[in-house]
This record gives sequence, structure tokens and C-alpha cells, in this order.
Amino acid sequence: MAGVNAFLPKPINYANLVAQIAALLHLHLIEELSLPAPEKDKESDQAMVLPPEGQLEELYGLARLGNMREIVLWANRLEALDERYQPFVNQLRTLAEGYQSKAILNLAKRYVKSREVL
Repeated sequence: MAGVNAFLPKPINYANLVAQIAALLHLHLIEELSLPAPEKDKESDQAMVLPPEGQLEELYGLARLGNMREIVLWANRLEALDERYQPFVNQLRTLAEGYQSKAILNLAKRYVKSREVL
């Protein structure tokens, strides 16, 4: 096969495809680190004071964009508003520091939806 640098048989295995592309581009891939989700305690979840609905929707928008820096800045502003938000802010910061964008999106979505039900 002239002009061929690699061959992958069908069905294509995603992991093999990524590995082959990395090898051809001389890249060293790093496995994605999976941080454990913060422990969820029903008592602390019930005692957690949530920010107003408008702010939760703002967080949801930031989470959809996946901008961790803006999410941390948002958390800092929330923390300055009222110390009762501290458990929520701590959970959010832990997720943001671990670049857990899907977990932040799910967190924001869960609380926005819980407010809609009320």
C-alpha cells in the first residue's frame, strides 16, 4: 500500500484509533484523571443553602460553556455575598479544580430543576 502510514481493521476501535493518531503525530497521550466525586451526604445536601434562582441559572450557563475560571470567579462572588453559601461553594470549587465540567453541569441542572418543582 503506497502512501499508507497506518492501517486499522474494521470495526474501528476508538482507543486504537486515538493511539495510532498520537503515534503518527508524535504525541504522548495522558490518560484522563478521574477524581472522585465529592462525598454526598443527605444531611449536608438538605442543609445546603442554595443561591437565588437567577444565580443558579447563571451558573448553569457557565457550566454549559465549561469555563472553569469563570465558575471559580462566580463561586468567589457568591461566597462574598453570604457565608451560608459556603458548603455549596466548596462543592463547586472542588469540581472546578478537578475540571469536572459534566459534574458541575449536572449539579447546576439538578438545583435549577429542583427550584422549578417547588
